[in-house]
Amino acid sequence: MKRPLLFLISLLPVIFASAQAPEGIRYQGVVRNSDNELVAEALVGMRISILQYSDTGAAVYEEIQTPLTNMNGLASIVIGQGDATSGSLEDVPWEDGPFFIKTETDPEGGNNYTIEAVSQLLSVPYAFFAKKAGSAQEVFSGNYEDLENTPDMGIYATKDMQGENIVNLGNPKEDQDAANQAYAEHRALELNLRMDAIENHVEELNTPVVETANVSNISDSAATVGGNVTYDGGSEVSSRGVYWGTESDPENTGEQLQIGSGTGEFSAILDGLTPETTYYVKAFATNSHTTAYGEERSFFTLQEGDPGTVTDYDGNVYETVAIGDQIWMAENLRSLHYSDGTPIQGVYAYNNNEENASNYGRLYTWEAAMNGETGSSTNPSGVQGVCPTGWHLPSDEEWTQLTDYLSGGTGTGGNQLKSCRQVDSPLGGDCDTDEHPRWNAHFTHFGTDEYDFSAYPAG
Repeated sequence: MKRPLLFLISLLPVIFASAQAPEGIRYQGVVRNSDNELVAEALVGMRISILQYSDTGAAVYEEIQTPLTNMNGLASIVIGQGDATSGSLEDVPWEDGPFFIKTETDPEGGNNYTIEAVSQLLSVPYAFFAKKAGSAQEVFSGNYEDLENTPDMGIYATKDMQGENIVNLGNPKEDQDAANQAYAEHRALELNLRMDAIENHVEELNTPVVETANVSNISDSAATVGGNVTYDGGSEVSSRGVYWGTESDPENTGEQLQIGSGTGEFSAILDGLTPETTYYVKAFATNSHTTAYGEERSFFTLQEGDPGTVTDYDGNVYETVAIGDQIWMAENLRSLHYSDGTPIQGVYAYNNNEENASNYGRLYTWEAAMNGETGSSTNPSGVQGVCPTGWHLPSDEEWTQLTDYLSGGTGTGGNQLKSCRQVDSPLGGDCDTDEHPRWNAHFTHFGTDEYDFSAYPAG
């Protein structure tokens, strides 16, 4: 059994302490298994504890929750809104810290907690103090002199850590004065850096997360574009869509296409495009705080009037498909002649069965496929080989460009290209078939054919 791991991605005491919202501390974490795979769209059991003084200290508050992770394995909770099993969040003595947040997680959604993480709560939840102060019998007048047990600020202002008088701090003349000045400047810089880090973290929590969808249904004048808003940044996404144009950075150089609001997937058709042109798209999502952008993607429109087919010397007609800014044949080659009419030597039907050639294409020896040409590492390869006129054999770089487009550089994407026709396909419907052409049964590596590439086995 794979042992899941919990990776903390954000922890900030975003405090709710008002008549309109219950007290709480927003907490987010991503759950991955030992193979670094996301535990996505699943209920996970969580026990959350507030520890006092150290990461092994006593728990002053404890609760349980069962959040649902999203498609990215992200579990989002508000500590204080679960089922309390010990203590009360409003009674935590925040003035007597430090405090640590301990999470224990059961990826199966129960209480068999196999994942443990502890993080220090670096920011003191001042909103809780404010709430307690607001309910106090005596209200502070605003005059410092009215307070009791105040520190002697003169001591702190005029003494260093050894209790010696600090003099000439702004213009030191003694060695110790210079050391005191350096120490004070260092502490001030450190404080500023911490404040900047907190501000940056708050900005990250307030920023939506949006992904740009792969472009599909590309023709000579239209294409389907879209995206997916996976996190709203803590406030409603009022506008979402894509920026598009013929230059990179379309959010600055192109046009905006709005496609609704809120979280989730969205798509629309871009029409009126120019044939044989590279376009760039980038999804966006806007909430009350800021606008976030997804990845930039590009695609290439087809030739004007191109029905999406290519014909070889023998008259075989093949479907084509545009993926990104590449155009591929969507069927295995069945040619018996080169494009100039020369018969091909070294071409076969699988098991010498012509029905297999009709369903799955033909097999070619290396010599037959290359037709006297040498290999290429360029993109495009420039090697026509056995291909029809105007087409070429893809180089490794071109295959890499394809898989990078499909998977964002992870080198996957095979299932997306495979035909969904399979024995006992989990997708059911027309995909579940025993008739050729099709793949043998497999419940993990089954085709989804998301780009109409319709890959079949060939030998």
